[in-house]
Amino acid sequence: MRFFVPYLEDAPEAAEAEWERYLRDVSAPADSKRVYSVTHYREGSKVIATVGERQLVYTGKREPAGRNTRNAGLNPVGERTGSEISAIIDAGHDLIYLIYVWIYGAAFAEWANPSLIERSEVEDIEYFETPQLAVPRILVDLRVSDHDPYGQQVTRNG
Repeated sequence: MRFFVPYLEDAPEAAEAEWERYLRDVSAPADSKRVYSVTHYREGSKVIATVGERQLVYTGKREPAGRNTRNAGLNPVGERTGSEISAIIDAGHDLIYLIYVWIYGAAFAEWANPSLIERSEVEDIEYFETPQLAVPRILVDLRVSDHDPYGQQVTRNG
């Protein structure tokens, strides 16, 4: 999967600038990995966060009274919650492993932006393809100049 920011899909340079802003805002290292999707557990629920989508949450099965049952497993039907996810950063900290999940346009008091996931809560991570850095191109003009650099006319034989 190629890297994108959902609301900047047609503007790759703007998406790169937005990615850099996310890194600066959370003081993440420049070599942080770009995550497409992360599956993790939060408060007994399984959560799948995917860039460009709302989170998919599988809650524990419930008894008729609405209480969670012990060892009943997760509900097989997930529910979409929150706002669209604009970026997920794997900062790869040595001591504290955190995944930063940015949600575009999160309403006040809806979600912290970014929300944090401890590495111990993560079940699976799918990364974007590693971006290819632009290779600088040096164009070399191999034609013989009709003038030498010192202003003298060059004559050619033939």
